[in-house]
Amino acid sequence: MKRVLALTVMGLLTVGGASIATAAPADAALTCSASVPKDTQAKGSCSGSGTWRLKAACAFEPDKYTSWLKQSSGTSSMYKECTFSVQKASVEIS
Repeated sequence: MKRVLALTVMGLLTVGGASIATAAPADAALTCSASVPKDTQAKGSCSGSGTWRLKAACAFEPDKYTSWLKQSSGTSSMYKECTFSVQKASVEIS
């Protein structure tokens, strides 16, 4: 059974506005954050080991996802672009 933890960050409508949050379940080996570094760009970063992906909730178009990333250690980052603006950025942990 897969367990998914969604970490949600509200995007700002100004370019360069950043919102950051961190969350991890008690038994997870990942520490993750999501942000909106640019109006049309979502960013997710995770440290540790586990499987995760980034979700960008876009304005006026369907949500966009990265592929699942399985990492064994270190820190990895992923980005996803929306055409108009990012409404929310979230990291999903599997």
